Amino acid sequence: MNKVLASIKSPLTNKWTVISSLSTITLVILLTNLFINRLFIDRITTIIDNELGGRLMLIAGKIAENIEYDILLENLPSSLESFEPADLTFLNGILETEQQQNDLQAIFIVDRYFRTVIAFPALYSQGEMVTHLVGDSLYYKSSLHDTVSTSKMYSLSGNYFKTAYAPLKNEIGTIIAVVIVEASAQHFSTIHGFQKYMNWGLVFTFLVLLVAIGLIYWVVTQYTRLQFSMQRNQRLASMGQMAATVAHEIRNPLGIIKSTAEVIKSRHFNKEKPDVLLEFIPTEVDRLNRLVTDFLAFARDRELQPEKQDVVEFIDKVVQEIQHDFEDDVHIRFAAEIKSSIIQFDPDGLKQVLINLFQNAAQAMQNQGEIVVSLSTISRWGKKHVQVCVQDSGPGITAPEKIFEPFFTTKTSGSGLGLAVTQQIITKHGGHISVENTEHGGALFTFTIPVV
Repeated sequence: MNKVLASIKSPLTNKWTVISSLSTITLVILLTNLFINRLFIDRITTIIDNELGGRLMLIAGKIAENIEYDILLENLPSSLESFEPADLTFLNGILETEQQQNDLQAIFIVDRYFRTVIAFPALYSQGEMVTHLVGDSLYYKSSLHDTVSTSKMYSLSGNYFKTAYAPLKNEIGTIIAVVIVEASAQHFSTIHGFQKYMNWGLVFTFLVLLVAIGLIYWVVTQYTRLQFSMQRNQRLASMGQMAATVAHEIRNPLGIIKSTAEVIKSRHFNKEKPDVLLEFIPTEVDRLNRLVTDFLAFARDRELQPEKQDVVEFIDKVVQEIQHDFEDDVHIRFAAEIKSSIIQFDPDGLKQVLINLFQNAAQAMQNQGEIVVSLSTISRWGKKHVQVCVQDSGPGITAPEKIFEPFFTTKTSGSGLGLAVTQQIITKHGGHISVENTEHGGALFTFTIPVV
């Protein structure tokens, strides 16, 4: 029987495969979103950078051409002081107009030695060295070779800027200075703000995915449990029918064997020399009869006959009855946290549950030790339940995960159906039963019955 039940492979054994698959899918989705977001931001940044750079180069080149046609700058290379105030005023007007029309941050005209000719706004005075151009010396020098260029985007105090350089020539075509236009890349600040929102959106998406994966895993787990339960119930139903048939066929011959043994015993009874075999036959017949009874109880799966009773008083009474059947070395102690609780339960079913648990505990302790029965009320899934705990002082259970499987037993004798029937009865009550080994040794069985 154990081999038959072991052949039923639970789909829950593949839960780690489900978890790893869902985790891999989540990781792939997350990395894909990160890659797409990064690609999207980089693409937008590149487009805006190129467009802003092209625009600034056009503006810088146009300003340089306007100045070349309007003002004679042939004395600029040798002396900044040769500029007339009228020329500077005219230049200042041009720069102001260009700055306002093109929404520029600043416009500079710098000679070949990084000295300021004129700046608008007046961030640098005439002749002052423009120190920050040293970092852009490559672009500055390319302008001195008659090339209009633009710098890379750079950040200053959290703001983004871009600069364009255009050569400024005198009337004979000699490059005598460089026109520098500087613009604030406000769009980049917007892009980075947008990127932050996208990152938060990605985090939110990731959390939603985790919740969805958790929900999917829960649904798959419930489905696989239901599927396994259906398969298991079908197998058990078939075995139950077979067990019932075999049990009925065995019970009649057992009765005949026992009665025949008793007749033989009465005919050949000798007080001085009793026959051990004649004593052995009825004992073994009774043991087989108990096994048959267990088979029938499991196969019959009778309907419950619930009654309203005080469960505390009922359990106390069952404990007192069973205590008389045990030897003096087995003591059952009953402790209830509640004085009374009127609930609906099947008296015969609950009594059978307690008897099975007490007998298993006594056998595990080798009929020497203490069994503690405690009763309390708990809330389970939003409903009130009566919880009963049965703890023994034995060595514990070697395979608690299999203890409720039909025909599974760690004892040399027995059908392995007692705890299976116990679980069957508790489940029919709408309750739950579990087992665990305690820290100090011994097994702890806990079952609950809902308060209806």
